[in-house]
Amino acid sequence: MDEERIKTRLLRIGEYKKRLKEVVPDSYQLYSKSEFILKNAIERNLQLISDMQFDVLLLVYKGLESRLEGDEDSLLESLKGKLGSKVVDRIKERRLLRNLLVHTYKDNTYDETAFKQAKNTEDLDEFVKVVKKIIEK
Repeated sequence: MDEERIKTRLLRIGEYKKRLKEVVPDSYQLYSKSEFILKNAIERNLQLISDMQFDVLLLVYKGLESRLEGDEDSLLESLKGKLGSKVVDRIKERRLLRNLLVHTYKDNTYDETAFKQAKNTEDLDEFVKVVKKIIEK
């Protein structure tokens, strides 16, 4: 297992989480009235977190299994036993928002979803903790 690459990505997740905490407004009302630049910064950090999480999952999976098969959902399902349902569900939510951001599919709940995810990043601590346990075995 490529522990150094995993640890580097876990540190980056922490950095992106810290950036979010520094810039996310206290309420959705303030967020919805925020400048485009602030929203872009928040959305970009959410995207980076999602990408780093998925990179970590791929590295963990490669370290545990001899070959990769399937799509994102099958990867997440195969690691659900090690990561826990709550962590996997939050990763799926973040991946969904990431895909909306990357492919610019915007709907009525887009801003609200981005705000909620930016305000609620506690699951990232659990993700880091669980991954560290996996690589230490």
